[in-house]
Amino acid sequence: MFGNSFKLFTWRGVEIFMDLTALFIIVFYVATLGGVSRNDGLLVGVAVGVLIISSILIHELAHAAVGMLLGAKVDKIMLSVIGGVCVFRSKRASNWRDLLISLAGPASNFALWFIFNLSFEQTRNQSFQTTAWIYICYYVSQANLLLAIFNLLPGFPLDGGQALRALVLLVTRRELWAAWAVALGGLGVGGFFAYIVINELQSGQPSILNVLLLGMLGYWIVSASLGQLQSVQQFTGQAMRFKRPNAAPPPEKQERTLEGIPAGALANRGFDSTFSPRTTIIEFLARTSNIPDGVMIPVLRDGFFAGMLSRSIARKVSRDQQQFTYLEKIMLPRRDFQAVYEDDDLGMARLLLRAGRGKPVLVLDRGGVFVGSISAAELEKVRR
Repeated sequence: MFGNSFKLFTWRGVEIFMDLTALFIIVFYVATLGGVSRNDGLLVGVAVGVLIISSILIHELAHAAVGMLLGAKVDKIMLSVIGGVCVFRSKRASNWRDLLISLAGPASNFALWFIFNLSFEQTRNQSFQTTAWIYICYYVSQANLLLAIFNLLPGFPLDGGQALRALVLLVTRRELWAAWAVALGGLGVGGFFAYIVINELQSGQPSILNVLLLGMLGYWIVSASLGQLQSVQQFTGQAMRFKRPNAAPPPEKQERTLEGIPAGALANRGFDSTFSPRTTIIEFLARTSNIPDGVMIPVLRDGFFAGMLSRSIARKVSRDQQQFTYLEKIMLPRRDFQAVYEDDDLGMARLLLRAGRGKPVLVLDRGGVFVGSISAAELEKVRR
């Protein structure tokens, strides 16, 4: 898929590509609707196919537009016979932003359904004879309604599954809970599709096309939903494996200025410039031009700490390689850092800072999600 694509146009710096397989949508509707109107059957089929491809494009443009409004950077949009993909180059780590971006696509389809359905009703009521426009409005409105509902199903990687994940994270801040919610949602969707397939097979005149399509969609959603759960289970397990003292240091060895202060109160949470491990070095340097070279910047994967690096580390890579090298290749990995929980005493953070020889101490919530970091300089301000 996407192996034989061509560029349609560029919108606000975002390149729009369409795979040749998307043309099968037009062929399908020409074959299906070619006989609905005696004189305009071919026109109806072509128009419906083109408008449905346009609806898929508007769906992806809605994701892109809302994402850019919320600070994300969009790489490209690709269309094919199975739908569209909006590829984000980077997004700010924010659950409510992810929720809005996920819901933007289905919302655009609901809007198109309303517009074409309203036009269908008005045309049908004002005309005494069947026209091509009535057929076009009807089929495009129904297709957009189906697109909206399908994309809101609570399975991965559909918009509904991503919105559910973001919502659970927003409420609970527990990555594993969100992954379980999406996995159960995906299993529910797969079970529903299986129920439809069984009824179709028992009908006596089953549609082989419907059976194959629903079977493939169900398998795709279930496997993707369970796959993301397995990934998160592995990652959350690793997220808790930091070298930490088994107990807090004895009270007499703690400085009074640090007693009773939770680590979360001092954690540096200002991470508007966090990055994923798959960010390129050239983008990292461009987005951190106002940050001093020695400041350590976190690299996160789905909210979990993956590593840290500074501009001085990134600039050691030659310029001709910066656009091809990802941060995961040069960052200081998670195993090089130690962590405390946000409700731990600052005395523990102080011990770890000494043991880490100047490296920041990470602050995690009880679910292992990265909250912030504490540097020796920040701790020194409290001691003063």
